[in-house]
Amino acid sequence: MVYRNAIDFQVYAVAPKFENEVILAAVLQALHGALTTLTSGVMEKHVLLEHFDECMLTFDELIDDGFILETDPDIICNRVSMQDSVVNLGSIDHPLSQALANAKEISRNLLR
Repeated sequence: MVYRNAIDFQVYAVAPKFENEVILAAVLQALHGALTTLTSGVMEKHVLLEHFDECMLTFDELIDDGFILETDPDIICNRVSMQDSVVNLGSIDHPLSQALANAKEISRNLLR
């Protein structure tokens, strides 16, 4: 078990006795970093309750069914905020960008 203090609460990460404590500390650090970012640096109980849905999504992005999915707080925050990396729509490799270009062309031809 490892824990981290915040202003008016504590965050615990609990695992079986045989688990690696360093990995558990990395999970706790990722959780704390993601929550700090999502709450704009204010780690107080009432702020976490205001952002409760984002907190639950943070847990979901961090761990699933006992497996650690991600330990980078920035990536977790991007997933919770639904901000994926920017996709280059001008690339030929993306069939979706080709479909969008075709749809735009067809709509232009229909509007003429």
